[in-house]
Amino acid sequence: MDAHPTFEELKLLRQVSCSVDDLLEESLKARESLQQTFKRLFPALLQLLGAAGVVINTVDEELAQ
Repeated sequence: MDAHPTFEELKLLRQVSCSVDDLLEESLKARESLQQTFKRLFPALLQLLGAAGVVINTVDEELAQ
């Protein structure tokens, strides 16, 4: 297994990173709730990644699950 990402993997990572950054910025500007932000973010992220779903793991203020 090669530990170095391919050029295509790096391109996808950059595209995902920029897209997520743009979507989160839009949500911040619109002062959206977490639910509204998720509704904005996840459909685009799933499409970019070709994924069927996502799992969210949360922690509280004390960093306990």
